Amino acid sequence: MTLSPRLSALCSVLALSVCFPVFAAGNDVPPEESGSWVLAASAFTLKGVPEPFAAYAELTPRLLLEELGVVQIRFVGLEESRAQELLRLAEERDRLAAVRRDLIFSRDLLFFSLDNPSARQRARKDYDGRLEETERDLALLDEQTEGVLAAGTEKAGGAADPADAGISAGDVPVTFRSAEDGLYTPREGISLARSLHQDGISGLLCGEIRDVGGYMHISVSLETGNGAPAETVSVTAPYADLEEAVYRLSLSLVPRLSGRQPVQLFFSVFPQNTSVFVDGVPVEDLQAPVTVFSGRHTIEASAPEFSASVRTEDFTESGEYSVEISLVPQETVRVVFDTGGESAALFFRTRYFGHTPAEIRMPALPRIGELVRNDVQTFFLFDPAGAGADPERVQTVSVSLDEKNAEQRIEKQRKILYWSLGALYLALPAAFLIRGEADSRLNARAGGRLPDSENVDPWVMAGNAATGVCIGLGVNLLVQIIRYAIAAEQVTPRRAEFR
Repeated sequence: MTLSPRLSALCSVLALSVCFPVFAAGNDVPPEESGSWVLAASAFTLKGVPEPFAAYAELTPRLLLEELGVVQIRFVGLEESRAQELLRLAEERDRLAAVRRDLIFSRDLLFFSLDNPSARQRARKDYDGRLEETERDLALLDEQTEGVLAAGTEKAGGAADPADAGISAGDVPVTFRSAEDGLYTPREGISLARSLHQDGISGLLCGEIRDVGGYMHISVSLETGNGAPAETVSVTAPYADLEEAVYRLSLSLVPRLSGRQPVQLFFSVFPQNTSVFVDGVPVEDLQAPVTVFSGRHTIEASAPEFSASVRTEDFTESGEYSVEISLVPQETVRVVFDTGGESAALFFRTRYFGHTPAEIRMPALPRIGELVRNDVQTFFLFDPAGAGADPERVQTVSVSLDEKNAEQRIEKQRKILYWSLGALYLALPAAFLIRGEADSRLNARAGGRLPDSENVDPWVMAGNAATGVCIGLGVNLLVQIIRYAIAAEQVTPRRAEFR
């Protein structure tokens, strides 16, 4: 059977109408920009891993995301920003191309429309106008794409400014895909870059766990889908040391995730016994360089009898930096601690300073001290504001010692308090029952439901006695609460008095 040309064209158009939605379904509109750099993780692949450790495929990436939670800021460079902008423009161009294809398809269907010629003509003009607008938008996108590609490259008349193309480098807050969302699975049928972009994800942790001679070899890659080579780190460890292996992997991934280059810090300190901390982490060996990533870092330094130093430095470029730390000696006072006729061991910050009366020189700073005699601790506040201005004059500080061990006293009073509360709880139900029975009998006799010969006085006396017992137990509980507060007050440091 031979189809006429007009009928063949109609069949072709109908076939396209069936296939077209399937073809266009993959062109989703990119999500709104969240203003943050979102990190997710996918399940790791296993190769030769024993069956009992199959759960490591999902457990490892989840633990890794928790360890990397310390990273809050990522530096997005020009190249990464350029790649993200190109991907956004490509997604927008695909969307406009789908719109153009839909308009052309709808305009061609007018050929088979049963409307009058004038209506078809008006509809065709409308489609033509919308097609022209879409073509202009596509041309504008092509110009923007060329501008992004040319940004920062040498051209005739000088280098193109990246800012003119909407590209800029800077710090962006890092957020993590929530545990409720589960591990991320890339979409099928499209590239990883488009899958991440459509789901609002900036980076993806992919990994593999391979069995090597009874040990697990974990390799992790940070995929961004921006065309840059994946950054891979690996570690080998026993299967039982998964948490330690994840921690070591996170140490290698933190600089890569933050988007910063490594920086080496060489320290020169005075005095020699200075303790140095970089972002709260102690520096174990001041003779060796300390490697951090570029950016702002907080450096703390302290030493006995010297004023502590805290400062923030900005190491903006990769390379080596020399950090000099010179602490200033603290102002000191000479004091003698007098505890009366009884001697006690003197401590400041767990450091032993001898037995009282002891003459020591110490920084002119407020601090908490501790006196220990016969297993009884006495805490006191040493405030040099009450001392004289002469650092060489010996001054006497009086501290009265506690007579009882604070810990034992508080524990004893706590038990008494709980027993008093328990006794009140036990007495209240019995008192309510007895008192209720007495009141019921009195009301029954007053209403004529109980003969006058019935003696209710024992119930009334018992109710009064039970009420009195509850009141006494309540008063005792209040007294025990006060005694407990007084016992707990013993651990509050008392102010040492200068004489």
